[in-house]
Amino acid sequence: MRKLDPKLANLLLEKGVDPVIYAFRWFQGRFYEFPKELFIRVFDIFLLEGKKIIYRLALYLILSRRKEFFKAKDEEILTLARDIRSKPYTNEAPNARKLIDRAIHKIRVTRKK
Repeated sequence: MRKLDPKLANLLLEKGVDPVIYAFRWFQGRFYEFPKELFIRVFDIFLLEGKKIIYRLALYLILSRRKEFFKAKDEEILTLARDIRSKPYTNEAPNARKLIDRAIHKIRVTRKK
């Protein structure tokens, strides 16, 4: 995330919001706690293309709420990050298809440093 949005990464770090706290269960269960339609589509892509979809979607979910993180009070930031799994959709991505499409096309994951 530091490469894609250093300011947001620093904010989360300063507030003690470690990705392990909110994203561990996303990665562990490949989004099984998310709405069923989203989980099925993510798992399908995961089986076909591998783990990049997991990273892309996780990054997109956090980055798509950038404004909300900067507006939130200190004690609300962790809750905001954790609550993404129950409310993953946004105005730009109101359903699973659009959310995955945006994550795939807006987030580039490479091994290059």
